Amino acid sequence: MFGTARGAFTGAVDRAGLFEQAEGGTLFLDELNSLDLFLQAKLLRVLQDGIVRRVGGSGELQVNVRIITAMNTDPKEALEKGILRHDLFSG
Repeated sequence: MFGTARGAFTGAVDRAGLFEQAEGGTLFLDELNSLDLFLQAKLLRVLQDGIVRRVGGSGELQVNVRIITAMNTDPKEALEKGILRHDLFSG
């Protein structure tokens, strides 16, 4: 999702992540509730700041991406179960 920087791990190369690839467009993320809470926090940071950092990278990249998400469960139920961050849901 965030791309990789060369040398981040064995065999890692500079590779653009989904946010970079969607620059200026729309990124659809399905089953948001299936994302680990740690990744949901990283997603929230991208939404708030518009900045991503590749795995193993030291630089930050500004991105301009519209994000649309979907879930395979009721959002309020996901909030109650603790599998969706409250700050990612408004409705």
